[in-house]
Amino acid sequence: MGLADDTYWWRVRAVAATNGPWSDPWRFTINTAECLDPATPTLVAPPDGDTVSDLTPLFTWGAAANATDYEFRLGEEPDVSDALIVGLPESPQYTLEDPLVAGTTYYWMVRARNLADDCDLVSDWSVIRSVVIDETAEPPVERTFLPIVLRNQ
Repeated sequence: MGLADDTYWWRVRAVAATNGPWSDPWRFTINTAECLDPATPTLVAPPDGDTVSDLTPLFTWGAAANATDYEFRLGEEPDVSDALIVGLPESPQYTLEDPLVAGTTYYWMVRARNLADDCDLVSDWSVIRSVVIDETAEPPVERTFLPIVLRNQ
């Protein structure tokens, strides 16, 4: 049986007829969870083969055990070998900054990473899903609102 995950303090002194002084305290930490392989994420949305009308859809997946962040990939090839977009979100979701092209099928996948302390571990890639951007999808219209100042005369 080993020590539980925690921070431990210790010091020493010589024991003889007259005991020596205590050393300065030292500490060490045991954290076995830090370098465990992260679990493979399970994709949530959009569903496989779904057609969406949003040019910047929200991609979500279940949180993976032992993950410090994720690697998101999106491309036009079914194996995502072209990886047009690569993101490194810390939470299990990713929103595109630039709009996708209407009428195009994209493929996406995610893997979890554990980069805690000296770790450099990654999970297997998730399954690959496809998403179709509706042909009629249009970028959102940016609206500018000007303040109206009313003066009482």
